[in-house]
Amino acid sequence: MRYLVAALLATFLALGAPRFVSVAQTQQNVPSTDQITRLKQQLGLTDQQSNQLRVLAVADQQRGADLQRKMVAAHRELNAAVLGGADKDVVRAKTEQLKRLTGQMIDLHTETMEKLAKILSPAQRKKLAGTP
Repeated sequence: MRYLVAALLATFLALGAPRFVSVAQTQQNVPSTDQITRLKQQLGLTDQQSNQLRVLAVADQQRGADLQRKMVAAHRELNAAVLGGADKDVVRAKTEQLKRLTGQMIDLHTETMEKLAKILSPAQRKKLAGTP
């Protein structure tokens, strides 16, 4: 169950690894009522916490979507460079660009989890983390 909750939350916050989706599909990462309801039931969220979580997800969703679009573009550019026989310096530069973007995504995830931790009770944080 802890994996389901974590997976829902990650999907919900749109902060996972880059997925190869269109910008229109990315906009669907804002939490649905069903996702909020599931998290509310699984973590025992109050109405106030549910609302705070929805606000958090919406606020961080745009930043995550922007990073996701940049990561998809960087992947495509890297693949094109490698498959096109580009100079090693060009490939290295594209690789470094993708590493920077990945680091930014990880930073965003960490920031979001820190904000989330402030919303959840200690017991809810333990349940989400999967610790006894």
